[in-house]
This record gives sequence, structure tokens and C-alpha cells, in this order.
Amino acid sequence: MGLTWHLGDVVRKLRYELGFKSQRDLARRAGVHLTTISNLEQKGSAASSPETIRKVAAAFGLREGDLYNLVPTSEPKRKRKLAG
Repeated sequence: MGLTWHLGDVVRKLRYELGFKSQRDLARRAGVHLTTISNLEQKGSAASSPETIRKVAAAFGLREGDLYNLVPTSEPKRKRKLAG
């Protein structure tokens, strides 16, 4: 069984990679409450409104769709060895 990613995982990863020191820093930049960022990172997009997702994406310099596109949709397929 593999790892399942959600939008919150991507937000957390980008926050670290782009140098935000804390969830509070990202919240300030996005213009949302700290709890909103915390919930997003823990629960994914189900915990956030579309407007929140747009604001967070903008804080990263991305569009909403670009942020969603960073979420892996599936695990890489393993190649099977054919009998024969």
C-alpha cells in the first residue's frame, strides 16, 4: 500500500521549500488565519474554501490550478516481468 498525498501535503512541502518560517508566515502572506493554514495542511482541501486555496496559491506565486496540479495523483506503475 502506498502513500496518499493531499493538497495539504503539497502546501506544507512548498511552505518549507519557499522559505516560509512558519504556518503563521504563510497565513500572513495569504491573508488568512493561522488556523486555516493548519487545517489545510492537516486535512487537505476538504478543510478549506476555494477562496482560501486561491489565496494560498497566490502567496506561493501560483494559480489555484497550478497548486492542485502539484498533488501526485497516483503511484508510479511497476513493470511486470513477463513469463515466457
